[in-house]
Amino acid sequence: MSAARSVGTLTRGLPQVADSSEVKVMFNELPFARTAHADPVADHIADLRQYRWLSAVIFTYFLVVAVLALPLPRRWRPFASPSGERRSIVSQVRAATHNVMPYVFLG
Repeated sequence: MSAARSVGTLTRGLPQVADSSEVKVMFNELPFARTAHADPVADHIADLRQYRWLSAVIFTYFLVVAVLALPLPRRWRPFASPSGERRSIVSQVRAATHNVMPYVFLG
């Protein structure tokens, strides 16, 4: 089997692209593609808003979980420190939020 024939077999049914500019256009039409704006400051502000919004949502979720876990013994609580250090609920939730936030932006 020749190389040209195997490539043709792999690309059968796919749209043919003439040059790389068409590939960029096709990629930018995907729903998850991020388009570059002319204003990098606007992009930075949008990223800040998204980060703050997500951290507020995650903080609120963890706060509800921590408050619901108050009647449980200390060793069963999800945000209690393993060293036995006594901290406020807010500081425990804040630490858990800061630990989770980097994983939110991995995708």
